[in-house]
Amino acid sequence: MTSPSNLTQNGQSLTITNCTVTFNGGFDPSTGAAAITVTPTGNNASQLVASLPGLVNGQPGQPAQFRNVNLTQIAYGTSLPNPAATVSTVSPGGAGVAAIYDLNLNLNSGAPGANGSSGTLQGASDLSGTANVGYALTCNQTSPSTTFNYAAMPFCVVGVPATTNSTSGSSATRTLCTVGFAALPYPWYPWVSGSCIISGTANTRVDLWASLTSATGQTVAYADGYTGDTGVAGPRVLAANLPTSLSLAKVAAGATATVYFVAQQQNVGITDNWTTAAATTRFTVAALPVSS
Repeated sequence: MTSPSNLTQNGQSLTITNCTVTFNGGFDPSTGAAAITVTPTGNNASQLVASLPGLVNGQPGQPAQFRNVNLTQIAYGTSLPNPAATVSTVSPGGAGVAAIYDLNLNLNSGAPGANGSSGTLQGASDLSGTANVGYALTCNQTSPSTTFNYAAMPFCVVGVPATTNSTSGSSATRTLCTVGFAALPYPWYPWVSGSCIISGTANTRVDLWASLTSATGQTVAYADGYTGDTGVAGPRVLAANLPTSLSLAKVAAGATATVYFVAQQQNVGITDNWTTAAATTRFTVAALPVSS
């Protein structure tokens, strides 16, 4: 469509001649818009303005910004307010300035989930072994899937003799006392402390030791005597004496054990009397747990 002859354009300016310009309602400041009617005058009716040429497009407006999104959660199954969302103007913006709004949004919460089924640790499919008092869960395997089993906590157990013997005479070997252990659910080593005063003669030399299973079993502690031990110098004191091959002194898991406290005359052929007293004989055994 061609422009009418009474309209000329110079850049972004339009000039319309032979017409009446009417402002319909004038200018509305709230919207920034005005309505204008252009009517040809006199004999120029044939030059009716049918269209105006396009001018340069304005700059795109700034996108709206939301300062706050205020979410109100409505219980599942409850109707939402109407409207469910409202917008309130914080700032209307302007030329080159974005309008700012607050969004008030109502949403229903999700449907309630089904109740979980009850269960017990002991019934878990990835758990093996038997639960006992003092046991705990330990990781048994991590690949290809993690599994667990019951394991005894390796607590140290300490034992002392129920009775201690007083001895006398010339016999060469004597058991002064014993400490017994019930079966433990883990392997362990005996760790011994003890002492005894030997009252003998100038010919007496008595060594002390602790041994497993019997008076002649594996030695786990020892105290060297000396010739001429009349008791004046005080007690012989046991020191831990586990064997180089530690497995010889290890008590297996699930096995009972007894530790013996033994005194023995070392000078061959000497028959002098020597004595020990229960009051000056002390013996304590700790069962030290090991992993395997």
